[in-house]
Amino acid sequence: MEIAEINKLLSNLQHPDPKLLKKVKLKKGHTGIPDEYGEGNQGEYNEYDVIYKILSEKDLFLKVTYTTDSYASNDAVTGVQIVKAKEKKVTVYEYE
Repeated sequence: MEIAEINKLLSNLQHPDPKLLKKVKLKKGHTGIPDEYGEGNQGEYNEYDVIYKILSEKDLFLKVTYTTDSYASNDAVTGVQIVKAKEKKVTVYEYE
């Protein structure tokens, strides 16, 4: 991946270019404010990750971490990582 392409990916994470990135998953993280209209304690926040597929790469994804303020609004990007998908084995036990 070229530096110019990485810079294009990172240039506008609030509104990603659909020709470069495709949203594939939203993963909730820390939840310090119980609902989106409630007010949390001072310094409390909610956090979530959005995973985007980098369309020009076979197996690379962009993980963008967003954090809210104590009013559960004003989302800000607080982390960015380029990651690979990892296969996970899950065993499910069922009864009849």
